Amino acid sequence: MIGSVPYIPPPPPSFRALSAVGSLYSWVPTYSLLSSGGTTLVQASANVLFPNAQVALDDLFSIDPLFSKFAQTILLLRQKDPNEPDEDIAATAYSVAQAFYLTPMSRLVLSRAWKTPQVVTDGYGGIRMTWSENGRDVRVAIPASETGKSRLYWEEGDAYGSVSDATPTTLTKFLRWMTDGTRRIAD
Repeated sequence: MIGSVPYIPPPPPSFRALSAVGSLYSWVPTYSLLSSGGTTLVQASANVLFPNAQVALDDLFSIDPLFSKFAQTILLLRQKDPNEPDEDIAATAYSVAQAFYLTPMSRLVLSRAWKTPQVVTDGYGGIRMTWSENGRDVRVAIPASETGKSRLYWEEGDAYGSVSDATPTTLTKFLRWMTDGTRRIAD
């Protein structure tokens, strides 16, 4: 399993019938896979209420030119570059799936402020993504397998720090901090 979606109890029948918001939600059956282009991105748990995630993800991959370019760059990392040393390993399926797990939320939340990161392999099957703006850097290191944890690093001048288990929420928070030159890291 690449990433789990937390269980959300079903809404009362009146919510679905009467609320305009109710039509924006759909049921994801047990072990349904959130995927795009044949790549499994997230495996959902039983009876999850999942707000338009598949539609939004499909739109990012097919309609959004900026995210489509990013997705193509990530997928190309699965191919071994002949100019790289023989001991360097191409990105693993796990690291690619984690990149797709971590980034869509930030793209949707930040909208026009979101920029395509610089993306490279780490030589061991992992992926490194780097965003830079306003004298601030945000980097995410994704391991090659489930045994490692994705780490987020941030830097502004002499100040720097890291988050030991990067999530879509933490990435979005730090990218928002990076793009808004007036915010402090604690905000």
